Amino acid sequence: MNQQKQKPRVVREVTSEWDEIMTLASQIKFGEIIIKIQDQKVILTEYRIKRKGEETDEFTAFPL
Repeated sequence: MNQQKQKPRVVREVTSEWDEIMTLASQIKFGEIIIKIQDQKVILTEYRIKRKGEETDEFTAFPL
């Protein structure tokens, strides 16, 4: 039999900081999010959204 080796799956609770970053990332089609770490905690410091042409996407911007 030709069985593919399956990668182990890890279940872990996502912190509110990562949840906000993932939500923001899912709303941006093209851009960048800069993440910094301080005292082993994630800090979202800035994000940039780049638009092409007349694109007008709706998104919710979180305070930094």
